[in-house]
Amino acid sequence: MLALAAGLIVWLVIGTLTHNREAWDAPAYLWLGVPTLALSTATLAFFFPAHPYRIGVLPMGAQAVWAYATEPWGPFGPVGLFFFALYSLPCILTAIFGAKIGLWHQRRALER
Repeated sequence: MLALAAGLIVWLVIGTLTHNREAWDAPAYLWLGVPTLALSTATLAFFFPAHPYRIGVLPMGAQAVWAYATEPWGPFGPVGLFFFALYSLPCILTAIFGAKIGLWHQRRALER
């Protein structure tokens, strides 16, 4: 739920602040939104390391559902889905990294 909320918050805040209907139309989405989501997914996976790939996909999935619900895509839907999948890669990779660090931290705490 936190990953879904993070995705929607980033989408809505960037879209509102830049006065764009879709957040990815603003340059701030790539240099602020995606890194923010990558950091948030790494943090969530650190605390919940069971399925980090799910944590990495959920924010972009929430954004895709919201974008389609507020403005249907028409014939360019597959292109939009491709870019949501592409933008989810940094989130997935950082979530896996965060989960590995989280598991390492848990093992180390048990050894003490």
